[in-house]
Amino acid sequence: IKNDYGHRLFDVFYKEEKIFATGHFITNNWMTNNYILKLEIKNSEVEPKLEITGNNASNTDYFVSRY
Repeated sequence: IKNDYGHRLFDVFYKEEKIFATGHFITNNWMTNNYILKLEIKNSEVEPKLEITGNNASNTDYFVSRY
């Protein structure tokens, strides 16, 4: 993961097809966050949960885009 200002994006693929992207916006490129992406299957669909920790962690702008 690059340490730069802007969106941190995580693309998740299943059977060679992109099923969603998740991430958040980082405001300080000098600080490093830790990310844990947990995947769970609910009702035959993959449900993501991104845990963000660190000095510049923010869950206020966390997003998931499904494809």
